[in-house]
Amino acid sequence: MPIVTITSDWNDSSYYLPLLKGKILSAVPGVVFETISNSIEPFNIPQGCFVLKHSYRNFPKGTIHLMGVNSEPTENSPMIAVQHAGEWIVAPNDGRFSLLLGAAAIENGKAVAYEIPLPQEFSTFMAAECFTAAVDAVTNGTFASTLRVCGIKSVSGALPTVLPDRIIGKIVYIDSYGNAISNITREDFARGYMMWSGSNPNDPEFRIYVGGPQLTLDMIYNGYNDVDSGMDVALFNSIGLLEFAINNGSFSQVEGIGPNCEIMIKFY
Repeated sequence: MPIVTITSDWNDSSYYLPLLKGKILSAVPGVVFETISNSIEPFNIPQGCFVLKHSYRNFPKGTIHLMGVNSEPTENSPMIAVQHAGEWIVAPNDGRFSLLLGAAAIENGKAVAYEIPLPQEFSTFMAAECFTAAVDAVTNGTFASTLRVCGIKSVSGALPTVLPDRIIGKIVYIDSYGNAISNITREDFARGYMMWSGSNPNDPEFRIYVGGPQLTLDMIYNGYNDVDSGMDVALFNSIGLLEFAINNGSFSQVEGIGPNCEIMIKFY
């Protein structure tokens, strides 16, 4: 039987999770549930997308991932089941798949979406019915014959901008240690570096501006302990994203940095 993961803003004291599990097990007995996180901040879709995006690829192929963050479907944003790279993700079609999969996966057709019809009777937790219908259709292989193929909505601003002399990104996640993680990848940095080098005779220097000109860094380290305790450090973390931290401290709290804070890397 398939594995079904749940990423949600439902805390463990809510009835939403056991209700959903009961409905799914009644429809598809034997499903194995795994919790990715039930402690996403309420309605914080970007945070939920970040956690799920960097988790789901490590699960076995064929796993069904349910995203229960601000998850009530509407006529304009129905629930969809998206098949991509051997995995399934079920969530409202409100643009969040740009954050989950990236614009390229949506634009090049590698992600195929199937719309889950709204329940006939209204309730304040219609997501449970839609999630159950999606798991049932995927598990029994009826999705292609019973569900309508649909488009996937996109939103702009999910990716950093790489220009000939700079890279502009933003903080997308604050982890439990207060480390601030950006959407700038190691590949983005290398591309920006090569673009500058292609039109200049010397190898570039760079300066990183975090949230404006007041906080600047000019070195990217390999690990947290490459600087003294209490010092700021920039590094590419285990998932390849540019991260800002304080060795043995909370970068977010000390520097006052939060999600959507602009990051600019200037080559010169």
